[in-house]
Amino acid sequence: MRPTICLFVAILLALTGVAGALPSTLATTEIGNNNFTLNCDGAVGDTYFRWGTRDVGEGLRTSSVSPVGGVVEIVVYGSPIMPSTLYYAAACDTTGCGNVVSFTTAEVTLIVERTDEDQISLVKRVALLSIVAIFVSIFVTFWFKSKSNRRK
Repeated sequence: MRPTICLFVAILLALTGVAGALPSTLATTEIGNNNFTLNCDGAVGDTYFRWGTRDVGEGLRTSSVSPVGGVVEIVVYGSPIMPSTLYYAAACDTTGCGNVVSFTTAEVTLIVERTDEDQISLVKRVALLSIVAIFVSIFVTFWFKSKSNRRK
C-alpha cells in the first residue's frame, strides 16, 4: 500500500506543478538601444535573471526580487548594454534557471530637429553672405577700374 501512496503523491505533485517547476522566461519587452525589460512567470522565492551576449551562465546577473503571484519584471538599462546587439536571458529562482530567450537591442537613431529659430538663423546667414559678396564684388570692380585708370 505504501508504493501506491507514493505514486499518488508523485502524480499529484507533477499535475500541480509544485515538484520543482522552473520559472518560465517570457519574451523581453520595451527593448531600446540601452535598455530592456526581462519578464518571467512561475517564479518561486528570490528571482533574478542571468543575461549576456554569449552564455547566460557566464553572463551578467540582475538583482534578486520577490515575485508577485509568480510574476517578475526587471528593467535593465545603461552600461554594458550596447545598441544592435544580440543578448540572451534566463529567469532563475530557488528551483533553478528556466528557458533561455534571445533578443536584439535597437540601433541608435540620431534625431536632429530644426526649430524655426534655426531656420531664421540660416536665412540671416545666407543674407549676410549675399551682402558681403555684393560689397566684395563692388570693391574689386572699383579697385580694378582705379588701377587701370592709374596706368593711363
